[in-house]
Amino acid sequence: MIYLERASIAITGLQNAGKTSLTQRLLTGRHVDSQPTFGVDVEFTTYRNYPLKIWDMGGHMSFRTQVWKNYIKRASAFIFIFDASDISKLEESSEWFWKCFSWIEKEGIPVVFLANKWDLVTAKDEAIKRIVSGFRLEEMATVSLQSPFQFFFVSVKTGAYISDAMNWLIVKNFIEKNRIDSRILSFDLFMKAEEYSIHIHDNTEYRDNSCALIDMHFKKWLNAESNIIEALEEIIYKNLKVFIFSHPSKMIILTTKSESLDKSIFTNIVDSVKSYELADDMNSYISIYESTKQLLINSFQSDISDSLSCDIFSEFANRRDCSKHPNPGGDEYV
Repeated sequence: MIYLERASIAITGLQNAGKTSLTQRLLTGRHVDSQPTFGVDVEFTTYRNYPLKIWDMGGHMSFRTQVWKNYIKRASAFIFIFDASDISKLEESSEWFWKCFSWIEKEGIPVVFLANKWDLVTAKDEAIKRIVSGFRLEEMATVSLQSPFQFFFVSVKTGAYISDAMNWLIVKNFIEKNRIDSRILSFDLFMKAEEYSIHIHDNTEYRDNSCALIDMHFKKWLNAESNIIEALEEIIYKNLKVFIFSHPSKMIILTTKSESLDKSIFTNIVDSVKSYELADDMNSYISIYESTKQLLINSFQSDISDSLSCDIFSEFANRRDCSKHPNPGGDEYV
């Protein structure tokens, strides 16, 4: 589900640097042999559930002079790729990197520099020095005060460090930009199986503000048993906005500051949790815990995911409150 404005990413670099190969890896998750781009290829995809529009721009001189500027100035993120195995193009690439940056220097958009084909480079220490010096990358620390900047040595072919680069870009373009992290106060996921039940929750200091509400809705859900129907609610409690998803075998409660989170972000979390199945062998809770933690990392930049723990109960009736400490009658995982 697309729940945020689609980010437009302009990918540039000289010919044969790996722009189209990067685009195809983002689209397919694997390396795809590709032909050079003539003009601009526009692709739509999602990465970690964040919607992207990719402008894969041809690297020949005519495209650089006639096409690049128009797209780069409209982008919400900028990626420049250099073929690290071909140092002969360093000077020309550096000239165009700084020319591109001059077009968006005051826009404050994230800038990523990728030294590609790193798997083909043998003298890596020497190559790092030449690339950093030749591109004057250290200067970006002082001139890019408005534009977040990071560089990575990657291999589009093998996939090495591509996820690191894209994760950084996602954080800068979506999470920090939209200040999602400061809005999440507590997270609770309850699930029932025949033999046992689990409660995955954060352990931050903020959850004390919503404990009474969490317990009230938990008891309401528990008492309804199999009669409950799938429902998604949004309520205001004191100065909090609360999202509640109820299902016969699972329930999610997420509290935020009342002025903040869009319901569609919570809906995206719900769509993922719907696929969870709690098996009676009491081992599936580990994978559910890990999946939930990754889901929260993908959705928010906050201490929620870092503080996550899972309480396991033979019966949910043993669960007494929603405090951040292990509950009597339950064993705590993590």
